Amino acid sequence: MKWQSTNLAVALSDGSVQLRRLNKSNSNGASLDLKCQSMSQDLDVLALALCWSPEQSGLRIAVSDSKGDATVLGLHEGGLQEERRQHCHDFEAWCVAWDLSQAQVFYTGGDDCALKVWDARSRDPARIVQKHSMGVTAVQPHPRSEHLLASGSYDETVLFWDTRAMRSPLDDMDDISVGGGVWRLKWHPHRDDLLAVAAMHGGASVVCHDAQNVREIAKFTEHESMVYGIDWASRDCRDERPYTIASCSFYDCALYLWSFSFGRTR
Repeated sequence: MKWQSTNLAVALSDGSVQLRRLNKSNSNGASLDLKCQSMSQDLDVLALALCWSPEQSGLRIAVSDSKGDATVLGLHEGGLQEERRQHCHDFEAWCVAWDLSQAQVFYTGGDDCALKVWDARSRDPARIVQKHSMGVTAVQPHPRSEHLLASGSYDETVLFWDTRAMRSPLDDMDDISVGGGVWRLKWHPHRDDLLAVAAMHGGASVVCHDAQNVREIAKFTEHESMVYGIDWASRDCRDERPYTIASCSFYDCALYLWSFSFGRTR
């Protein structure tokens, strides 16, 4: 699920996408009211990931699914309508992300070990990158550094890319292994060098990517199941106080709040 202002888009296991709106005026407290829902015509497909387009005008959502497709949905008067469907990968398309500075460009990662770059105006990929040795499960453009992209994989590594030249990852000799399959990546809301990683059986990690090198600076291993979700606390954390992270795991249905300073986790 992904937020866009007060709109929440949710990818569901029946292949559909729900759009809900946060209503703070409810007399019983805030509620998430169903606004509309796109229905899948294929009962065997699962919606796996989604993301909002960075466009300022109009609302578009890209959705990847278990059959390797990516679909662009637009919000119109009649609800969510399919604008484009593209077969992207031979197996599951685990992740999708829009480029934050180019409204027509998006990225997909699949179980075929490929990271692909797409232009929504073309049927063919603009670039195919195969540097991960297993399925590509996470891709995250940097919110402020225009050409910086991070990708993660079942191969337990996080790679960093300059989107202008993706023949090889940045820091090619310093691939960072986080000890488990990378399911989610999240850049810090204010610091440009910190990336939170949900690493499945490897727990939760924080990776630092700066001018010196790439290194793991924090690790949280209290989860008893696969870590599937991670995010930074939304409070203003520009200063050097301990940073707070929320991470969640699958089978034990656990949510942990934990904090770290450089060199310490608690």
